[in-house]
Amino acid sequence: MLNTYGVFAKPVLNYVLSTRKRSLLETYLRTVSLFWKGRKEKALEAALRGLRKSREGSYYKYLFLSQALAVSNALNDLEAVENFRSELLKNFHKISPAIRPYIMPNVINVSILKNASRPRYWSEMYGKDRTALVFMLLAIAREAVRNGDLSSAVTLYKNVYRTASAIPHPSALIASLNDMAWYLRERHAFLSKKIIDCALFQAGFYRESIQPYLLDTLFEVEKLLMTDDLIKTSRIILAYRHVLHPRYSHLVTSAQRLLPEDGKVYSNSKELSVYLKSLAPTTTEFSQKTGIARDNAARIFKLKTRIVRSETLSRIVETFSLPLKLSMPEPLLKEKARIILQKWFERSIEELSRLSFEERQRVFLTTYISQLERDYLSRKDSFRRAFNLLVDIASFRDFMSERLETKFFVIDMTKAHALIKGRKIAVEKALENIGRKKTQQFVKIYAQLKESNKRLLDRFLRNIGRYRGISFPVRLKGPEEVREFSNFLELPVQLVLAAYWCEDDGRVRRTLSGILKLFR
Repeated sequence: MLNTYGVFAKPVLNYVLSTRKRSLLETYLRTVSLFWKGRKEKALEAALRGLRKSREGSYYKYLFLSQALAVSNALNDLEAVENFRSELLKNFHKISPAIRPYIMPNVINVSILKNASRPRYWSEMYGKDRTALVFMLLAIAREAVRNGDLSSAVTLYKNVYRTASAIPHPSALIASLNDMAWYLRERHAFLSKKIIDCALFQAGFYRESIQPYLLDTLFEVEKLLMTDDLIKTSRIILAYRHVLHPRYSHLVTSAQRLLPEDGKVYSNSKELSVYLKSLAPTTTEFSQKTGIARDNAARIFKLKTRIVRSETLSRIVETFSLPLKLSMPEPLLKEKARIILQKWFERSIEELSRLSFEERQRVFLTTYISQLERDYLSRKDSFRRAFNLLVDIASFRDFMSERLETKFFVIDMTKAHALIKGRKIAVEKALENIGRKKTQQFVKIYAQLKESNKRLLDRFLRNIGRYRGISFPVRLKGPEEVREFSNFLELPVQLVLAAYWCEDDGRVRRTLSGILKLFR
């Protein structure tokens, strides 16, 4: 089952780990869990410990070898990779057919990446195991790209996407979309944008964390197209800036240049003054076109003033119809982004005005639970006030227009970034069975929670939505509070237990149980 769903099988892994101790199975599951969490060195230690304890020729020996191979590859330890790969290939005939589909995709993938000899790709057995199949096809697609056969690679990626979607196996699904978008970006940028948006949607729906390479691909594609969506993507990048590897620092730098701030003034600079001066042949003509007093324009051009007001730059951007360009001086870039955001905000308000009060409340709640950052709205008085103002859309607009954070929130209510949209769908699936009365009851209790408990409950609800329609062969057990909350949501108890067991830490699960008691 771990092979079937990958990381998506985390609830079962956590549940089994909580019930089985001091066994090779526990060690193997611990190895997988550590690897999924990104604790690669610890995962390798666990795999090697399991290898030492495994009987020669046993299932576990080859499972641990395969895990050690995967972790060593992630650590880029080339010598260890070759040793583990050679060991598995040498003993290929000894590996039970029952576990080969769990092992051989690792061997083939590493062999292709290292351009080394490998066993034959195909076996009827692998074809019957859809997860083994998708990872083999993924490896072959990457080899086709390396050999310059993009057409064959795209066909293979499509097959991976379709098969992984049917399982579902989020890791393979997202990887296939990202690869396709990346390799098609130069030839088919618009198609690439659609594909990477789909990848971000799937990542938002299936995952709490983000794969940085997705943001990198998305930003590069949007730069090629110079689409206004760069503004939304910049906000997502900055929300994840503390967990991005240093090699993605260029994304953070670009996002910081682009995303507007709540300040009303900008520092003047030589770069800005030279750029502004180039927009018109003379200071007089610049003044006539923009309506900015000639003396004030001259002071900006000659750096006689240290600051430039937001309203001044906004007028310049609109007068000269300046397009969004990353090469623009930062103040102009931010002001152009602010103008675009304001248009999006007004359109969203217009769309919300056409919804009923109850519909607006529902959209507000799912959007709030889907947010990555909500510093201002997380205050109890701000949350309640915004929620209550939904009864009068004009008052709601006035309140939400005061800050960029709240403007982005309103935009997310109707035209969210693909990643946020995926998270919203997960929340909607969790709450779709409760009616108006229970929604009001939920909001009343939810509003009283401290922010850390809100965040935990938010994640729990998103995970409930993610596992709708998924049936694990293991019957999960959990505290009575989880069962009662499943009744509150009018959802199957096994679904809600799956979300409960998504939490790795027993202390966090106990805190969650305490929160759920409030909904009795």
